[in-house]
Amino acid sequence: MVDAECKPPPAVEPMNKTHMKSFLDPYLYATSAFMKIMVNLADESHIEILARAVQKKATANEIFWKVVVEDIPLILIFLLGFVIAFVLLITCIAVFICRWRSPPSNPPANSKIWLAVFFLTVCAIVTIVCLVLIGASASAISDGLEYLPEQLSKSTTAVEKFVQGLSQTLECNFKKEIKNLTDEILIAKHDILNKVEAVRKSLKYYDEKKKSIGKPIKALQLQTHDLIIANADSEPLNELVALMKAVEVSNDTLDRHALNLGLSELEKNVNAFADQRKAIDEAFRSVMNDTFKGIFPAVVEHLKTISALVDYTIVKNEFKTWIGIVAFGLIALPILLLILILFSLVLVVVRLFWNYAISNTHSSKRSFISHIGGEMMGFTGYIAMGLSVILFILTSLAFMLAFTAMMVCIGFFEDKDLRVFRVAEGVVRQKHMTVSIAEIFYKCKNDYTFFDAMDGSRLMAEDEIKNKIDMLLVRDAQRLIDRGILVLDGPSNYEVFMKNSEKLLDKSVLNRKTDKNLLTKIRNSLKTVKVQVKGLANAENAVIAKVRDITSKNFIHYISGINEKVLGTAQNLLVDLIDMSPRCDSIMAIWNDIGWYVCYLIARPLSGTWMAIVITAFSSVIIYRALFDATRFLKSYSETSESVS
Repeated sequence: MVDAECKPPPAVEPMNKTHMKSFLDPYLYATSAFMKIMVNLADESHIEILARAVQKKATANEIFWKVVVEDIPLILIFLLGFVIAFVLLITCIAVFICRWRSPPSNPPANSKIWLAVFFLTVCAIVTIVCLVLIGASASAISDGLEYLPEQLSKSTTAVEKFVQGLSQTLECNFKKEIKNLTDEILIAKHDILNKVEAVRKSLKYYDEKKKSIGKPIKALQLQTHDLIIANADSEPLNELVALMKAVEVSNDTLDRHALNLGLSELEKNVNAFADQRKAIDEAFRSVMNDTFKGIFPAVVEHLKTISALVDYTIVKNEFKTWIGIVAFGLIALPILLLILILFSLVLVVVRLFWNYAISNTHSSKRSFISHIGGEMMGFTGYIAMGLSVILFILTSLAFMLAFTAMMVCIGFFEDKDLRVFRVAEGVVRQKHMTVSIAEIFYKCKNDYTFFDAMDGSRLMAEDEIKNKIDMLLVRDAQRLIDRGILVLDGPSNYEVFMKNSEKLLDKSVLNRKTDKNLLTKIRNSLKTVKVQVKGLANAENAVIAKVRDITSKNFIHYISGINEKVLGTAQNLLVDLIDMSPRCDSIMAIWNDIGWYVCYLIARPLSGTWMAIVITAFSSVIIYRALFDATRFLKSYSETSESVS
């Protein structure tokens, strides 16, 4: 876990979306759901061509051909509006010619005019509803364009602070783990060098003991010479003297040369192991700088670029103004239809009032009003038919616009695979980076931690950070040290002396008359020498025990434990980075904000606008049919009245 002083990076507060709610949300949700179905039916080639368009590697002709012409359902929907518009245009011409050349016909039943009035009333209501839908959609888009630059600026600043805080946390955690690593190395160095020093001290003590035994041995040798002169058996005393000489020069269990070589080799390896602390620090820091420190600025710069691009597009290019103009055009057509409907209804009301005022059904005044009303309604019918042609053309264009916006919404933001972004990663990928920002956003979108999203483990593995640490090796030194201890077939000279010295002395005076004082003196001297020989043997055993401690399997396990601790500390850096790494909600905040605006305030309203235009277009067909029915009734009534009179 991260130490208390390593503070986590600040979180990015999500934008407040409650003020964007609308009572038309269910309608917009339904229309956008239909458009999403259409987008999901598209194959990967649409995603690819859109990505190429983002990279400015695809022309408008290529995009149109790929997205529209090569997709049968899309081209059918796109052409349907134009086909209906063309049919309406031909129908309009045919109706005009027929009305101009056809003779008067019998007046239709009165129910025809009332049915026309009913349809006009219903269409007026539908047109008003469509006006509300188009207006609400345009208002949503306008709100999105108004608030988006400000929100992007806030989110970019917040994400920048988050990335900077995360970088500082990583640096803090890095220093902590490096300290732990160097502490482990220093502890291992001190422990092993203490063992080496203990061997050397025991050797020194052994040498001092061996050096100090020379004087009492020489004194004992002189006394044994005097004892021989004093009638002692010379043969046992000569053996005793030989044992004393063997003790004095004994080196039968320690090979000093091999022992010193092994200790020096071990000391050298330990010092080299400890001296790599700086190299390890540099290796870790190199990885940090080459990977994370390179990614952080790139992510921030990318977010700033997006924010600046959106701000430039909306503000500098007066995008909002153009959207307002387009929205005004879309609203103007239904308003014009509504005016035609209201005008026609007014004409019907005027005729009804005129009929009520003039009781004679064959009056020329009634005929005149019907004739004027019929001409006006006929003219409005042609206008309504023309508007129908325009509206059906707009349905095709609005569909393609809504389809493209929804494809951007899904491909860049809602799609878990971020297909457009991943295909177009060349837009943001930096050549010197070992991981793409597209990959980071893709993994963040799919609930990875930020560290995993940057593929931190792979980056560490690619730099082979573990291989930058030289493990502590002691086997060669152990072999040399082990050679310094000789294995004897029998007891050592010290053991032989301790066992046989008194026996040889007793044997030399057995059944012989000797000087008792001299013998007592020799026995005391021998006792002193035996004490020192025993101490010398103990010192030698202490050396052997300390050497065995270094060459034992336990020492091998100890060294393995040290190496594992060092590697474990290196691995802990990765583990702690993962533990402290938050989810990608913060780094994704600005991307989610853009996505929300694009999807919620652009793609959804465009889908709603398209559906409203479709409804208005079909309503316009009913409108012009009702107007022509009313016109036919009034004109026929007028002509019939004139013929009667």
